[in-house]
Amino acid sequence: MLKIPFFSWLQSLFRSRTLYNRPLDAVSVTCVGISPTPVTHTTCIPHIFSVTHDPTLVAHQVKDFLRYLSVSRSRSQHTVTNAKSILGKFQVFLKSQSITNLSYVTISDVVTFLESFTAPRYRYTAIYYLRLFFDFIGVHHNVARKIKLPKINPSEKVKFITPEELNVFLSIIGQHCQDGRHYREYAMVLLILFTGMRSNEVLALKKEDILDSGTILIRDSKTHTSRTAFLHPEVKEALATYHAQHPNPDN
Repeated sequence: MLKIPFFSWLQSLFRSRTLYNRPLDAVSVTCVGISPTPVTHTTCIPHIFSVTHDPTLVAHQVKDFLRYLSVSRSRSQHTVTNAKSILGKFQVFLKSQSITNLSYVTISDVVTFLESFTAPRYRYTAIYYLRLFFDFIGVHHNVARKIKLPKINPSEKVKFITPEELNVFLSIIGQHCQDGRHYREYAMVLLILFTGMRSNEVLALKKEDILDSGTILIRDSKTHTSRTAFLHPEVKEALATYHAQHPNPDN
């Protein structure tokens, strides 16, 4: 019979994490000792490692993680796309380092991977998604959580538009509107400026969300909640002009 105690072997099997939602195959069942054919320590362990070193497994884990972000965490498509890009680069890095088992990833490996991100805000995002990914697949020691998040200077992260630049921008769009073009874009810009709406919230706006009380219903795609905001007369005029030109818009 198997020389390794069953529960000790089972614990080590789940700690490896690389069988990741896979049913126990014939080799694993043989290792447990269910097969009438006796097995030994030397015949069991190599088979286990041949299963855990599956180079295609990381790709499946990434795919499941992205689905988890979208469905279970209700993250936007933009967030899922960012995570997909970072984890795609991480897969390429793992391949270049001949790492096929995520349990073998070290802090040094992650630091080397992060060197490809020059700006602190990009490294911050990369560490954030690596932490979530390693938590999701259940790596016993999440090395990404041992790396400190870089500090981001808000002044470097966001460059605000100046009033002069804004006036120039609005005047250019206004000139196009006088020529009968870009009514939609002009109304969208004013909505963002006067209500603080996100671009995806503006794109998801429906005609019925513009209420008779002079307010607008804003639906938050991240938290699936809604809020209201007052409409400035200039915004109301721009929306009215757009609807007059397009009485039956798609949104």
